[in-house]
Amino acid sequence: MAKYVLSPEAQNSLREIKDYSLKNFGAERTKSYLQKIRKRLQE
Repeated sequence: MAKYVLSPEAQNSLREIKDYSLKNFGAERTKSYLQKIRKRLQE
């Protein structure tokens, strides 16, 4: 399993993705999307 350390810019991008997704797609879809990103980074 690879280990990643996200840069401050990457962390900010994820926050922006979360904010955008919440506004446009709702909480459930946002949660699912972010979980998929997190899972992919842990592979």
